Amino acid sequence: WESSNENVAMVSSNGVIVGISSGTATVTGTTDDGGYSISIDVVVNSNPIASGTCGDNPTWTLTKGGTLRITGTGEMNNYYNDTTYARAPWYSDLETIKSVAIGKGVTNIVFGAFEGCSNLKSVTIPNSVTTIKGSAFKNCDKLTNVTIPNSVTSIGTMAFTGCTNLTKINVDSDNAIYR
Repeated sequence: WESSNENVAMVSSNGVIVGISSGTATVTGTTDDGGYSISIDVVVNSNPIASGTCGDNPTWTLTKGGTLRITGTGEMNNYYNDTTYARAPWYSDLETIKSVAIGKGVTNIVFGAFEGCSNLKSVTIPNSVTTIKGSAFKNCDKLTNVTIPNSVTSIGTMAFTGCTNLTKINVDSDNAIYR
């Protein structure tokens, strides 16, 4: 699966399309052997209700429909250290978040980033993410499946603890650590 413009629409390895910002993009799916492909034009109308920064470069936007989009490049801010446990900047909107789309270029998911997002049903993790810290998705009890891309080399303790409906974790077949 591939998007012609990941600033507008991202597509997961299993074909789930997530709007990122207003605009158009073409999403193409191709069989593993390259024998067949299909394309579709996607139009995204973005209506943010909250937004801000979550790193030196990464930014976040939450839409009225409940999609939390994290875009940009580099690391997300760490909101936890030995002396403090600050919450992610979208913490006041936890109940609103239904899906998370992390843009290609973001390299980590920080400790407790989506902890307690009790309505979170889907997450898109791009191939640029190398680390998923502990408790990242803790108590996201409506999350049913997750795809771990081949770029992920570290998953922290209790990253998915309390995800009582998580029945499937798909690991990219090229991931040498978790396959």
